[in-house]
Amino acid sequence: DLDNWFSFYTDKESFRISEGGYIECYQSGAGGLMTRDRYANYILRLEYRLDEPGANSGLHLRAPRAARQSKLGFEFQLLGDSDLEEPTSTSTGSVYDVLPALTVANRPEGEWNEVEIMLNGPRLKATLNGVLVQDVNFDEVEELRHRLRHGFIGLQDHDDYVAFRNIRIKVLE
Repeated sequence: DLDNWFSFYTDKESFRISEGGYIECYQSGAGGLMTRDRYANYILRLEYRLDEPGANSGLHLRAPRAARQSKLGFEFQLLGDSDLEEPTSTSTGSVYDVLPALTVANRPEGEWNEVEIMLNGPRLKATLNGVLVQDVNFDEVEELRHRLRHGFIGLQDHDDYVAFRNIRIKVLE
């Protein structure tokens, strides 16, 4: 259910539980679905599916309650760009607009993708479908050095259909 989540724009709705039991962004308007709790150090595991080439979504991590999540916290980009040959700073698996993924690892649109993201202090390690796509120390990247180290986890509503399932968060000590 959506009991532990809230819409970024509280007067709008764009997420629901599908008949298949997963969270889906079925219409635009809410900006994103945010966890009720804030997190600092954790492992996030989930699956996502984008059904169309060019579809856009993302995971907001250590995000603020208000303001630009992808600039104060950061965004792990999710795009319908499985045919991409070389990753960019705005393609799937990137730290949005800062670091490209290490490689293209997303499955074709319409298929479920598995993500695991570990955040521990300044460290980010992320795999997509079992392939390492990020392994970085934020303290060593000027653009990321001063980003939040504690915040919400968000599922982005970027005006395209996206589905999420098997969302698990393990808090690290």
